[in-house]
Amino acid sequence: MTPTIRSLQTEHEQKFLRAQELLSKAEPSDAEKEEGLKLIGEIKEVKKKLDREWQVEDAKSDLEEVKRQREDPESSEALKFMRTGHAGNDGALLGMTAAGKCVIDSFGSTLLDEGPGNFGEKAWQAMQTRDYKRGFVSYLRKKGNERGVPASQWKAIQEGFDDQGGVFVPADMLMRIIGREPTPTRLAGMVTNITTARDRVVMPRKQYSADDLYSTAFRATWTGEIPASDTAADVDDTNLTGNIEVPVFTAMLSASLTNDMVEDSGFPIQSWIENELRIVVDLLKDNMILNGTGKGQPTGLLQTGVNRPTIITSGTSAGIAPDDLFEMAYSIPEQYDDNCSWGFNKTSTAKYIAKLKDANQRYLFGVGLQDSGVASARPKELIGYPFAYSGFYPNIGSSSIVASFGDFKGYYLVNRLGITIQVLRETKAKRNQFELVARVRFGGQPVEPWKIRLLKCGA
Repeated sequence: MTPTIRSLQTEHEQKFLRAQELLSKAEPSDAEKEEGLKLIGEIKEVKKKLDREWQVEDAKSDLEEVKRQREDPESSEALKFMRTGHAGNDGALLGMTAAGKCVIDSFGSTLLDEGPGNFGEKAWQAMQTRDYKRGFVSYLRKKGNERGVPASQWKAIQEGFDDQGGVFVPADMLMRIIGREPTPTRLAGMVTNITTARDRVVMPRKQYSADDLYSTAFRATWTGEIPASDTAADVDDTNLTGNIEVPVFTAMLSASLTNDMVEDSGFPIQSWIENELRIVVDLLKDNMILNGTGKGQPTGLLQTGVNRPTIITSGTSAGIAPDDLFEMAYSIPEQYDDNCSWGFNKTSTAKYIAKLKDANQRYLFGVGLQDSGVASARPKELIGYPFAYSGFYPNIGSSSIVASFGDFKGYYLVNRLGITIQVLRETKAKRNQFELVARVRFGGQPVEPWKIRLLKCGA
């Protein structure tokens, strides 16, 4: 693979990941839409360049094959080996040494360093090359006739040939790394997302908080046909409105790679690292929506503060009771009812709720589905409202806030700058390394806390 092709592949991967990040958002901004569409056009251009480079490489291989056949089609060591080694003619010199090494006496070289059925390092690397894979396909199409395989591809097939003569299928490097999956990020899509070009957002709001019936202190006064005075219908509107402010904060993260890792990797490791950094930022937003301290970072729903949602404390020590769930569901005023949903983690709180039973030891969470027992359909609602899991909620425990309920649009996530990644090649150049430095700016806090309730376990 030429440096040009490797560079184009890396560029294609980076542009694709960035376009995917921008256009897969629930509500991308106009600037993000424009950038994403621009990247799509650039991706197509890079793809065209990459296709042309591969065509040039194929043409070079074809020219080498024509040259070889014109010079002496019968003199190729590769052809002699395939003709004798497979056909069983006299002169077949494929054998095994006492040490279990596969050798070809006519070449006088060891093909593999391991015994039958194992791949040596050299063969493993050879079988992952593009020439090997394309040569393998050409060999099959020609029904085992090596004359139809370009010289460079035939050479690659030889290098990856198994010691038992039976493995031609190229070993493929899957484009994935085995590891744990990140917890799903759901909360950032459930809250109110706004963008800003400043370091904070200031919004006017009504100061009225006396009840959930009226939204201001204005009231109608029955004055009769002729009011008793000019001020009979006046209302004290001194504190009618005020401002709420959501500051923006900055977070950074970085990773280091060696130049050798990028040059020798069997898959685009730099692009993979960059995507992992983006995943961390997505997880960070969900975490901050719940657990942000407000000190140098966003303020989460579960933290103390002026705009904190109302807390409902369970009477059950280190747990919750069915009545607590009903208390939560019916404490939200009806005007916010249509968009209400639950939020808690699956492995602790959801499991605890699922195991709640009535006096007859019947599970309450599956009520209405009892005839099917444990084979019943998994419920999608709790007291008639949908629920969403998030791994960032605390577990069931003494005085832990384990669940929230309401319209999550009451939380405002302010996005100033999406993740940007800089490649710094000078800072660690003497150590044969370069750095990927990621940066993101956002803020958030509960702005309409009256739309949400929090459930706290008893002490």
